[in-house]
Amino acid sequence: MKVHEGCENLSLVNPFVTIGVFDGVHLGHRALLDHLSSGAVKAGTESVVITFNPHPRLVLSEKTEGLFFLSTLEEKKRLLAESKIDHLIIMSFTKELGNLEPAVFIREILVERIGVKRLIVGYDNHFGKNKKGDFKKIRECAELFNFEVEQISEVSAGEGVISSTAIRKLCLKAALRMPADGLAMTILSQEL
Repeated sequence: MKVHEGCENLSLVNPFVTIGVFDGVHLGHRALLDHLSSGAVKAGTESVVITFNPHPRLVLSEKTEGLFFLSTLEEKKRLLAESKIDHLIIMSFTKELGNLEPAVFIREILVERIGVKRLIVGYDNHFGKNKKGDFKKIRECAELFNFEVEQISEVSAGEGVISSTAIRKLCLKAALRMPADGLAMTILSQEL
Protein backbone atom coordinates (compact mmCIF):
# COMPACT_ATOMS: atom_id res chain seq x y z
CA MET A 1 0.00 0.00 0.00
CA LYS A 2 1.31 3.42 -0.97
CA VAL A 3 0.54 6.17 1.53
CA HIS A 4 -0.03 9.69 0.20
CA GLU A 5 -0.22 12.81 2.37
CA GLY A 6 -2.88 14.76 0.51
CA CYS A 7 -4.04 14.32 -3.05
CA GLU A 8 -1.62 16.50 -4.97
CA ASN A 9 0.42 15.10 -7.86
CA LEU A 10 -1.30 11.72 -8.00
CA SER A 11 -1.16 9.70 -11.19
CA LEU A 12 -3.98 7.22 -10.72
CA VAL A 13 -5.80 5.74 -13.70
CA ASN A 14 -9.53 5.05 -13.30
CA PRO A 15 -9.31 4.18 -9.60
CA PHE A 16 -12.00 2.58 -7.48
CA VAL A 17 -12.32 4.87 -4.43
CA THR A 18 -13.89 4.88 -1.01
CA ILE A 19 -13.87 7.67 1.53
CA GLY A 20 -14.35 7.76 5.28
CA VAL A 21 -12.82 8.12 8.71
CA PHE A 22 -12.40 4.33 9.19
CA ASP A 23 -12.03 4.63 12.95
CA GLY A 24 -11.06 1.17 14.20
CA VAL A 25 -11.20 -0.44 10.73
CA HIS A 26 -13.86 -2.83 12.09
CA LEU A 27 -15.74 -5.67 10.34
CA GLY A 28 -18.13 -3.26 8.62
CA HIS A 29 -15.19 -1.32 7.20
CA ARG A 30 -13.44 -4.54 6.21
CA ALA A 31 -16.46 -5.68 4.19
CA LEU A 32 -16.38 -2.38 2.31
CA LEU A 33 -12.60 -2.56 1.81
CA ASP A 34 -12.76 -6.17 0.58
CA HIS A 35 -15.44 -5.19 -1.93
CA LEU A 36 -13.35 -2.21 -3.05
CA SER A 37 -10.10 -4.14 -3.52
CA SER A 38 -11.68 -7.18 -5.20
CA GLY A 39 -13.65 -4.92 -7.56
CA ALA A 40 -10.52 -2.99 -8.49
CA VAL A 41 -8.61 -6.21 -9.16
CA LYS A 42 -11.43 -7.52 -11.41
CA ALA A 43 -11.51 -4.20 -13.30
CA GLY A 44 -7.71 -4.10 -13.62
CA THR A 45 -7.40 -0.79 -11.81
CA GLU A 46 -6.25 0.51 -8.42
CA SER A 47 -8.08 0.68 -5.10
CA VAL A 48 -7.91 3.95 -3.18
CA VAL A 49 -8.98 4.78 0.37
CA ILE A 50 -9.32 8.42 1.38
CA THR A 51 -9.30 9.17 5.09
CA PHE A 52 -8.75 12.22 7.25
CA ASN A 53 -6.41 13.40 9.96
CA PRO A 54 -7.27 14.69 12.47
CA HIS A 55 -10.67 13.11 13.01
CA PRO A 56 -13.34 15.54 11.66
CA ARG A 57 -15.13 15.70 15.02
CA LEU A 58 -11.98 17.20 16.59
CA VAL A 59 -12.12 20.04 14.07
CA LEU A 60 -15.85 20.63 13.66
CA SER A 61 -17.31 19.90 17.09
CA GLU A 62 -17.76 22.61 19.66
CA LYS A 63 -17.40 20.02 22.41
CA THR A 64 -14.36 17.76 22.02
CA GLU A 65 -14.00 16.90 25.68
CA GLY A 66 -14.68 13.21 26.22
CA LEU A 67 -14.16 12.21 22.60
CA PHE A 68 -12.21 9.01 22.17
CA PHE A 69 -11.37 6.99 19.10
CA LEU A 70 -10.83 3.33 18.38
CA SER A 71 -7.51 3.71 16.58
CA THR A 72 -4.63 6.08 16.13
CA LEU A 73 -3.54 7.13 12.66
CA GLU A 74 -0.64 4.66 12.77
CA GLU A 75 -2.95 1.81 13.82
CA LYS A 76 -5.38 2.77 11.07
CA LYS A 77 -2.56 2.69 8.47
CA ARG A 78 -1.51 -0.78 9.61
CA LEU A 79 -5.07 -2.11 9.56
CA LEU A 80 -5.79 -0.60 6.15
CA ALA A 81 -2.59 -2.11 4.75
CA GLU A 82 -3.89 -5.53 5.83
CA SER A 83 -6.94 -4.91 3.61
CA LYS A 84 -4.84 -5.16 0.44
CA ILE A 85 -5.69 -1.73 -0.89
CA ASP A 86 -3.28 -0.07 -3.31
CA HIS A 87 -3.33 3.54 -2.11
CA LEU A 88 -4.16 5.34 1.12
CA ILE A 89 -4.67 9.09 0.82
CA ILE A 90 -4.59 10.94 4.14
CA MET A 91 -6.15 14.35 3.79
CA SER A 92 -5.53 17.02 6.36
CA PHE A 93 -8.95 17.79 7.78
CA THR A 94 -9.61 21.50 8.23
CA LYS A 95 -12.72 23.59 8.80
CA GLU A 96 -12.44 24.77 5.20
CA LEU A 97 -12.49 21.18 3.93
CA GLY A 98 -15.38 20.29 6.24
CA ASN A 99 -17.38 23.26 4.97
CA LEU A 100 -17.07 22.40 1.29
CA GLU A 101 -20.36 21.69 -0.40
CA PRO A 102 -20.52 17.98 -1.33
CA ALA A 103 -20.66 18.65 -5.09
CA VAL A 104 -17.57 20.87 -4.84
CA PHE A 105 -15.68 18.20 -2.88
CA ILE A 106 -16.67 15.55 -5.41
CA ARG A 107 -15.69 17.68 -8.42
CA GLU A 108 -12.46 19.20 -7.06
CA ILE A 109 -11.11 16.27 -5.04
CA LEU A 110 -12.61 13.02 -6.32
CA VAL A 111 -12.96 13.88 -10.01
CA GLU A 112 -10.25 16.46 -10.81
CA ARG A 113 -7.45 15.38 -8.45
CA ILE A 114 -8.05 11.65 -8.02
CA GLY A 115 -9.84 10.78 -11.26
CA VAL A 116 -12.44 8.48 -9.66
CA LYS A 117 -13.93 5.82 -11.94
CA ARG A 118 -16.07 4.13 -9.28
CA LEU A 119 -16.95 5.45 -5.81
CA ILE A 120 -17.99 2.84 -3.25
CA VAL A 121 -19.49 4.12 -0.01
CA GLY A 122 -20.91 2.61 3.15
CA TYR A 123 -24.60 2.56 4.02
CA ASP A 124 -24.32 5.62 6.28
CA ASN A 125 -21.67 7.67 4.50
CA HIS A 126 -22.27 11.43 4.69
CA PHE A 127 -19.74 14.15 4.01
CA GLY A 128 -19.36 17.81 3.16
CA LYS A 129 -20.94 20.87 4.67
CA ASN A 130 -23.59 19.89 7.23
CA LYS A 131 -23.16 16.25 6.10
CA LYS A 132 -25.32 16.99 3.05
CA GLY A 133 -23.26 14.60 0.90
CA ASP A 134 -25.58 11.60 1.22
CA PHE A 135 -26.01 8.78 -1.30
CA LYS A 136 -28.67 10.70 -3.26
CA LYS A 137 -26.29 13.64 -3.72
CA ILE A 138 -23.43 11.29 -4.63
CA ARG A 139 -25.59 9.63 -7.33
CA GLU A 140 -26.50 13.04 -8.77
CA CYS A 141 -22.82 14.00 -8.94
CA ALA A 142 -21.87 10.61 -10.42
CA GLU A 143 -24.22 11.26 -13.35
CA LEU A 144 -22.97 14.81 -13.75
CA PHE A 145 -19.25 13.95 -13.57
CA ASN A 146 -19.44 10.56 -15.28
CA PHE A 147 -18.33 8.02 -12.68
CA GLU A 148 -19.98 4.95 -11.20
CA VAL A 149 -21.25 4.82 -7.63
CA GLU A 150 -22.22 1.97 -5.35
CA GLN A 151 -23.48 1.81 -1.78
CA ILE A 152 -22.61 -1.17 0.42
CA SER A 153 -25.12 -2.52 2.95
CA GLU A 154 -24.47 -2.48 6.67
CA VAL A 155 -22.87 -5.44 8.44
CA SER A 156 -24.66 -6.71 11.54
CA ALA A 157 -23.65 -8.77 14.55
CA GLY A 158 -25.34 -9.82 17.81
CA GLU A 159 -25.59 -6.26 19.12
CA GLY A 160 -26.91 -4.82 15.83
CA VAL A 161 -25.27 -2.88 13.02
CA ILE A 162 -21.49 -2.69 13.31
CA SER A 163 -20.28 0.91 13.32
CA SER A 164 -17.52 2.91 14.99
CA THR A 165 -20.16 4.81 16.98
CA ALA A 166 -21.76 1.58 18.24
CA ILE A 167 -18.37 0.15 19.19
CA ARG A 168 -17.43 3.33 21.09
CA LYS A 169 -20.75 3.14 22.99
CA LEU A 170 -20.08 -0.50 23.92
CA CYS A 171 -16.56 0.42 25.07
CA LEU A 172 -17.98 3.21 27.21
CA LYS A 173 -20.56 0.87 28.75
CA ALA A 174 -17.85 -1.67 29.52
CA ALA A 175 -15.59 1.01 31.00
CA LEU A 176 -18.39 2.24 33.25
CA ARG A 177 -18.83 -1.28 34.64
CA MET A 178 -15.14 -1.55 35.46
CA PRO A 179 -13.77 -0.85 38.95
CA ALA A 180 -13.16 2.84 39.55
CA ASP A 181 -9.69 2.95 38.06
CA GLY A 182 -8.19 5.85 36.14
CA LEU A 183 -9.55 4.99 32.67
CA ALA A 184 -13.11 4.36 33.77
CA MET A 185 -13.18 7.46 35.96
CA THR A 186 -11.75 9.63 33.19
CA ILE A 187 -14.36 8.46 30.70
CA LEU A 188 -17.16 8.72 33.24
CA SER A 189 -16.24 12.23 34.32
CA GLN A 190 -15.95 13.43 30.72
CA GLU A 191 -19.26 11.93 29.63
CA LEU A 192 -21.28 13.28 32.58
